[in-house]
Amino acid sequence: MPHLATPRKTEHPIAAPGTPRSWSLRSAGGPRPALVVWGDAADAALDRLARAGFGVVTPSAGVTPDDLLTLVDQLPDGVFGGMKLSPVGVLLMESAPGSGPGLELEGKGIPWRKGTGSDWDDVVRWFAERLT
Repeated sequence: MPHLATPRKTEHPIAAPGTPRSWSLRSAGGPRPALVVWGDAADAALDRLARAGFGVVTPSAGVTPDDLLTLVDQLPDGVFGGMKLSPVGVLLMESAPGSGPGLELEGKGIPWRKGTGSDWDDVVRWFAERLT
């Protein structure tokens, strides 16, 4: 049985409009596509996405939709300790704050979809088709 890397969770302050905000990154390391999960998801689900090969990025409390839009522009530039995460996708959970940045993401060419937290295998497949 092959050994799977265990994702590590780290916190990073990232400059965004107004004041710096904190984001968490779950990743086994190395270059990989980024999947920003906007809204609440269980730690086990976030770890599942990271084991599937994504750099999973989640916001701390107080992060705004504008901060999210700034982040998706910065991820390919190495804002997480120099790790460049590209391409970028966004999973908008039902609990996501704000009115939903879907139209702005489409304007930036960022793949996104809404998630309910019920079928993580489908989420992995959908983003793998668009980000790898």
